[in-house]
Amino acid sequence: MDELELEARDDLTGFFLRKAFDPFVKKLVNDCRVTKKNFSMVHIDVDKFKKYNDKYGHYFGDLVLKYVTSTLNLSLGKVDHYIFRYGGDEFVILLPDKGPAEAYKTMQYCKYVLKSRPFVYGNNMHKVTLSVGISTYPKDGKEKAELLDKADHAMYFSKRHGRGNITYVGKIPLLKLKNALYYVFLLGCLIVLLMVAYQYVFPTYQALFKKFFPKISVQRNTDYIDIITFKNGRTMEGRILSETERDITINLNMQGGKGQAVFSKNEIKKIKYGNPDR
Repeated sequence: MDELELEARDDLTGFFLRKAFDPFVKKLVNDCRVTKKNFSMVHIDVDKFKKYNDKYGHYFGDLVLKYVTSTLNLSLGKVDHYIFRYGGDEFVILLPDKGPAEAYKTMQYCKYVLKSRPFVYGNNMHKVTLSVGISTYPKDGKEKAELLDKADHAMYFSKRHGRGNITYVGKIPLLKLKNALYYVFLLGCLIVLLMVAYQYVFPTYQALFKKFFPKISVQRNTDYIDIITFKNGRTMEGRILSETERDITINLNMQGGKGQAVFSKNEIKKIKYGNPDR
């Protein structure tokens, strides 16, 4: 579209200005509607750009923008494209005849080039990343506003999920499901770890606690029946009232009624607790 070449360009980046974006996209949509072709809209935002300006100054920020500009030009040199500086650190790229998969692949290459040539300022290297969102005509919208809104939505999805990501708007529901399943998996792992800890680790620490604090009694609920088997083979039923490392106190069930007794654990072979929570 040769008429776009007559438009003024941004002084810093050399990209087309935002004022040329609306009429150009409107014409592109009309042409694609007639030719039955598609195109992709890519919304790009420089991650943490405000922090660069606040920490290092606006001159540093301008150098970052020039670095991003050169990276995009280098990456897209052989691809039919139109780049607009849409805001301070925001860019919109139009890719004629490119569907979602082709646009995604193109931006993946840009990401690779960006990563392979780090931004150097003074004696330091700075990692600059871009959050990218993609929408495609006519699959994701048939008007400029709808396409831009969806590309913007996809870009912010990239930014919220780690920055430096590329998101096609049509994949967001699947990505959300994937993220949900990931957190469910982590929750399941945590539950398993807690169960293992409760079964194997907690009893060990409980035994250590009793070893170092044998005089502290553990009071028990008496609404159940415990069975004590002695080393001589005799068994007794009752309700354990308290237990220490050395002794156990129990209310016994006897033929003549109930009675309380204290036994040394040295006499006891095993104890079958009636409480299902033990």
